[in-house]
Amino acid sequence: MRTTTWLRRAVAAVLLLSTLVGVGCAPADAGPIPPRPLVQFTVLPADWTHSLDADDCTALSWRYRPSPTGWAGTGAFVGDRAAISATVIGNSCASPATPVRGYRTLRRPAQLGHPDAIGMLEGSPASVQYRFTRTIAEGCTLDLRVSFAQPPSRRSRLVAQRVLDGIRVGDLRGTSSC
Repeated sequence: MRTTTWLRRAVAAVLLLSTLVGVGCAPADAGPIPPRPLVQFTVLPADWTHSLDADDCTALSWRYRPSPTGWAGTGAFVGDRAAISATVIGNSCASPATPVRGYRTLRRPAQLGHPDAIGMLEGSPASVQYRFTRTIAEGCTLDLRVSFAQPPSRRSRLVAQRVLDGIRVGDLRGTSSC
């Protein structure tokens, strides 16, 4: 009787600990556990949405529902809206097998007032796109693009800058793949 009680408590403690740590067992048909993303947003306003992949993340200033045409082709990218995309470029670092030890800030922050280049979003002549390139490890580059549906207002630029300041990249120093 005592063994059963002890065993139940031990199982309950392990389950509780696994949910707190973020580790758990996936169902057999769920497929492999996705890798930790190499890029993440740590600051997003309440009305923004984001999506993450292993080597790419996007933050949008509106509640976006995925569609086959993507966020730019839905007709929702109008007015004072913004989209921020961060993509890791580099064969060795964009691999799902790349271990991420933790996250750190960019060594050289992206400032909207000093972009590497300014252009327009493809297919949208009224849009403005600020482009940044940052090296995050040997052979690994972060491509940041901040797109506005129209020339941005002061408020929209300030909010987008806060989101940019909150971007964290995977700490790849000391890994064998990078």
